[in-house]
Order: sequence, then structure tokens, then C-alpha cells
Amino acid sequence: MKFLIFVFCLEPVLAQEGWPKLWQLQNMPKSHRANPVGHLMERGDYLQAVDEAWGEGGDATEDLRIFDLFWQTIDAEFACFQDLDIDWDSFRDQYRDEVAQGVSRGRLAFILSRMAIELRENHTVVLDFTVFLTQVVKDTPVFRVLISGTTPFGAAVTSQPDGSGLVYRADEQHPLGLEAGDLLLGYDGTPWSQLWPDLLDAGLPIFAVWGSAPQAFEHGMAASIGVNWHLFDELDVLKRDGSIEHVSTSLMTNYEAPLQFHNDQLAVANMTPLTWEESMNGADNVRWGILDGTSIGYVYVYAWLGNVDVLFDQAITELTQENELSGLIIDFRTNFGGNLFLSNPGLNKLFSDRVETVGFAKRDLTQPNNRLAMVASDAPSAYVIEGGGPGFDRPIAVLVGPGAASSGDQVAYRMSLHPSAKLFGMTTNGAFNAPSDLVLGDSWYARYASADAYAVADPNHYLTHDPLNVDVPVWLKPDDVGVGTDTVVKAALAWINAKNAACETPSSWLTHVTQSGGFFESEIGITNGSDQDAEVVLMPYDVAGNALPPTAITVASKSTFTENVETFFNLTNVSHVAVCKDDKVSVSVGYRAASGIGATAWVSTESEAAVEHATYPVEWEFASDGLAVLNTSDVATPITVSVLDETGEVIASHLLSASLAPNAKVLLVINSVFERPGSLIRVTAEQPVQSLFLKITHVELGPTYLYQGQSVR
Repeated sequence: MKFLIFVFCLEPVLAQEGWPKLWQLQNMPKSHRANPVGHLMERGDYLQAVDEAWGEGGDATEDLRIFDLFWQTIDAEFACFQDLDIDWDSFRDQYRDEVAQGVSRGRLAFILSRMAIELRENHTVVLDFTVFLTQVVKDTPVFRVLISGTTPFGAAVTSQPDGSGLVYRADEQHPLGLEAGDLLLGYDGTPWSQLWPDLLDAGLPIFAVWGSAPQAFEHGMAASIGVNWHLFDELDVLKRDGSIEHVSTSLMTNYEAPLQFHNDQLAVANMTPLTWEESMNGADNVRWGILDGTSIGYVYVYAWLGNVDVLFDQAITELTQENELSGLIIDFRTNFGGNLFLSNPGLNKLFSDRVETVGFAKRDLTQPNNRLAMVASDAPSAYVIEGGGPGFDRPIAVLVGPGAASSGDQVAYRMSLHPSAKLFGMTTNGAFNAPSDLVLGDSWYARYASADAYAVADPNHYLTHDPLNVDVPVWLKPDDVGVGTDTVVKAALAWINAKNAACETPSSWLTHVTQSGGFFESEIGITNGSDQDAEVVLMPYDVAGNALPPTAITVASKSTFTENVETFFNLTNVSHVAVCKDDKVSVSVGYRAASGIGATAWVSTESEAAVEHATYPVEWEFASDGLAVLNTSDVATPITVSVLDETGEVIASHLLSASLAPNAKVLLVINSVFERPGSLIRVTAEQPVQSLFLKITHVELGPTYLYQGQSVR
């Protein structure tokens, strides 16, 4: 049996699968609403509030049957225990006797939802509709987690690296005064990153659409700050002007919020993301066009449902076969999943060759006591991309994020196998599996992951809970969002433009760029001394020699451009940079202490590759000798560092690298391996390498400098 359906977002799924109860939310009778309970912060008060909100539970025997059926089904058939650090038996030990003695309806909803969320699997949910459909007002005792979809908060929020939430779209009349670019920090003076872990354990029923991979899970929690306004008194907001406001959540009372689509996307040129209403219409799950003023195609795909196979195929055909494109952007940042086979017609035209992707396995029922024992269920031959079409060999930027799950995960992974594609954004959800429904009772909805996927290249490793490898980690930033710029698209466009402009042979190299978060910051400096505008292409690498997305820039005649390296590339792992430029253009890197007193020291790119480099040592009581060696040849090479005396005799040697890979770099603080500086420091290699000698003044002696040492022959 082929697993066809991989749908993760509960709201659209239920809407399309005949669950109209979810869509009665706005007109729900008062008898189905939780009772207001007042502002509550102590866990004991939460427990009482939950008991009171939905009243007494059902028959204890029936509740115990529901509990046992869910626990036992997960125990026997859940296919994604890999990578989980949980004790499933402990949940039975902790909660079963309590359920058997009788619990409130809200308490049972908490127990089952808490157990489900610990499985960290997006398809695996259990919900009591009576509780789930509660209209959330001030002090409603529920905890809401939103990774994508929509809520009546009036603002769309995404995560930031520090755990805060970034508003990227908001109602113009939002009662809390929220605007695009605002950062939601926390509530009542406490950061949200400290609050949500406590809410998980507070006994509140959890209304959740969560992430399966750890980064996706954290993203969903951070992005959920706004939708939990009802549990706190004041929302702490960092405004774009740098001020912090503490806004009373009571202003949300009686606010009829327009639904905001949490899709992690902003409009780009003539391309506008779908609205929530449009995304619910299968005929509108694909949108495509060519970005104004460019030859770059753009495709949104929101779900693999309905006639999306026809539409996606049409989009790929029109864009890549009827137009001369310089590149293609495929936006999967929100994709609700569905039938992954619907991607085949379009992918077959993008891929010129046959590519194997994944297979599936399920629990081995002959080993009931081994939750990790798996047996093949669906062969990889069912999931092959046949290719054979004309293919597309121009740059393809695939935009991904935690809002892509299930088949959204799968098709993003499939695109990562295209030779011209790079992934931009954040990991997808990590729900690389197939779900099965579980019938618990009339008012309940439940399902669980019954089969897990594995990559053909590694059949013993299952993919659920794994982050999808993203080539360029980048996400929406406040400054960009505040002016209507989509940070992820900006990075993708820069890569496509630079890729098309990139030259085969670099004219020079920036041998060393300091890493983000270290003692020094690096700055790019470009000066065009010619009478004409000049295009410069900078191609960054990480320390291991892996190419990162290049950036092209046009520098006006007789002008100079400078910018922080991390900002310029929108990357934090740049180690060194290949430069393609005209002879009349100079490119340098400047180093400045990240904190304390110091001045920028500029280093030229005009160094030569050779098998031997040398420099005079600095006085080690005042500074340290640093070294960066970059292998610019096509062959791996050993690197040796030696200290020589005044007669040229070697005092001591150190093997810096037994085999430095092409385009890789190695660093050394020379003082750390030699007892005395001697008269000369020499670097030798079997292949031509770039060597940069850096002198680093001791911090405790005064101003801190990182500057270039002279090379001698």
C-alpha cells in the first residue's frame, strides 16, 4: 500500500474532510464556551480553573477506555519513537489511576494533549472537540500553540532567534497598537521563552499545531506568544523605534479580530501570498508568475491537494519552458501537505534525471516490546522522481520553514535533491511520516504517525524529528519586515543574481573573515577607482571549504562601499571569500574589536598563492602571532608551520593540517604551539596556498588590534 496522504495542519484538514464543527467557532452557543475564571498564574489555580471551565467529565469507565486506547495504540503502532528522549510508560503510571478515579472534562483534555505533545510529532494529536472549540476570551484556561494557519489575534507573528515573536502583518486597527516590525518580548515583565515551558506543565489543555523537529518546535512556541494574550495582564512590546511598551491585554476584550494567515511570507514585487480563504480553496493552492523587472520565476504551493498536480505542472511548464528565466524561486514556507505524488508532473520537468528519494517503514508488530523495531512497508520505488524532462539548470531557490509539514516536508526534501537547488529559510516541520486515524469517541478527534520515512541513501535512519538541512539559514528580520521586505526572498534573489554573475576563476581572496560572536568583527570594503560603474562578485565559503551563496554588488564610479560582513552576506558562518573584480577595483576586509577600545585594521586581498610563506614574529610579551592558511588549489595538501633562528635553521615544527581540503581554511595562534618565536615563522605546503599572518595585541595591555603582518621571502 502506498502512503498518499500527508496532511498536518488540523484546521484545513478537518474543513476539507467533513468536520464542520471547527468552523462553528464564531457562532458557538454560550453553553459550549468556557467560563471566565479571572487572571490566574499559580499552577494550583490553573488546575481548579480547568476543572470549572468545562464541568464534570464523562463516565470514569469511558474516560479510562479512551485513555487506554490512545496510550496502547501509541505504544504498539506509533512509528516515530526514534530520537525521542521520553518514557512512554511513565505517562501511564502518572495519569491512569487519576483517570480511573474520575477527572473533569478539561483535565482529561489536558492529560491526553500533554501526552501527545511529548511525542513531538505533528500528525499525532488527540482532541476533545467540546474543549478544542472553546471560544478563547480573557482568562480562558487553555494554552494555544500555532505553527501555521490562522487565529483571531489580529496579527501574524513568527519566531526570532532570541525566542521573541516578530509581528510581520497586523490589523491597522489592532487594539494593542501592533505594527509590522514590532517584537513581542513576553508578558508581565517575563520573557516568553521562560513562560511557555511552564505553561506546558501548568495543566492547561493544549490546542496545538506543533513542530516535529526541535527547531520547528521551538519556532512554533515562540510564534505562539500573541495567541496566548488571554492568560496574562500585560504584553511587553519592543517597538521599531526602540521603546518598550507594556500594553494591557484587557484591550482585546470584545475585539473582533480579522483572521491573519500565519504563513511566514510577505508580498514580493507583483507576487502576493495567498490569503487564508484562498488557501482553503484547492484550486488556489498554486500561484505563479515572473517577478517584475527580473527574469526570475516565482511559485507558491500551499498544499498538495485537489488539482494541484495540474496547476504545479502548468506553473513549471509556463515558467521554465515558455520563458528564458535566470532563476526560479519555489516558496514552500507554508505547505499543509497532502498527496506528495501530486508534485510528480512538475518535478519530472525540473529534473532531467531519475532520482530515488524515500521509502517507508512501520512498527514491527512481532516485537511488541521494542518500540524502535521497524519493518519495511512501502518500497522506495514508489517515490522515485522519474525526471526525463528538459530539466532546469538555472539557480533554484527553495524557500522553506516549519509551516511546511508532512508532504510539505517531503516535497521540500525532494527539491533539495535537484542539482541546481539551494534551500533558504528554516527547517521544515520534520513530520516525514504517514498518519492513521484513531476513533476514540463521538466528541474526539485523534490520529497518530503509523509509518516513518527514510532516505534511500540511509535506509536505517528515519527522518521524522530530523531538521531538513537548509543551505542558507535566514528568517524574517524586524528591520526588513518594518519596511515590507521579505528577508528570505531578499537572500534568495541575491544568490540567484550573484550565481548568474559569478566568474570561474577568482581574481583574489579575502583569506580570513572573523566569525560572528567572536572577539573581532569584520567589515567588507570595496573601492571603485575607475570611471565606470563596476560589478563585484563575492563568493563566501565556510571554514571547511563549502561554498555559500554568492553576492553581487554594483559599485558606482569613484565610490567606496563598506558594510559588516554578516550583514552583507546575511550569513553567520562566512570564513573566507573569493572575489571576482576588475583590476581598478580594490576589495579589503577590516577587523575591529567587538567590544572595548580598538580601531579598524584593513587587510588587502592582493596576496599570492605559494608553497612557502614567511613573516617576522611579533614580541610575544605584547601580542600573539596568528595565522590563517587557505588552500586555493584543487588538491588537498599538508600544512606545516616552523620557527627558524637567525641562520635559517628550524628550531621547531608543527603539522598544522595533514590534508587541508581544497577551498578549506585552517587557523593557528602560533604562540600556543611554540615556546619561543625565533627570528622567522614559515609556512610550507605541497600545493600553492594563501597565508595571512595576523598580529593580535593582548587585551589586558590596552586597546585591542588585529592587524596584518608583513610577508617576506
